Amino acid sequence: MRHPLRRAAACRPRLESAIDIRYLERWEQGRRKPALKQLGVDEIYRGKHDKFLTVVSNLETGEPLWFGKDRKKETLDEFFKTELRSGQRKAISAACVDMWEPFRLSMAAKRSLLRSD
Repeated sequence: MRHPLRRAAACRPRLESAIDIRYLERWEQGRRKPALKQLGVDEIYRGKHDKFLTVVSNLETGEPLWFGKDRKKETLDEFFKTELRSGQRKAISAACVDMWEPFRLSMAAKRSLLRSD
């Protein structure tokens, strides 16, 4: 059986989507995020027009952390600039990266910023 709110919103899918987004935003703000120790980078093919999305994920939890448009070196560089502080970068002990040349170059440039044991 469908939830009453979903039934009421069935004729207004945008309202349902807005409610879902609001719920996820509140959930995201209130939860404690696990430390990022193992980083994964891959891309998702979106079709002819949008082409690709870059996906950065926490390999320990399996959750996606960030999505970037395109699959360029600059896209992955943006993640490191905007989403991670210095201490967070140094806490990363392993990275699993698609061997797409721009991703590989971006990670090679970050090698000194990441922890090395």
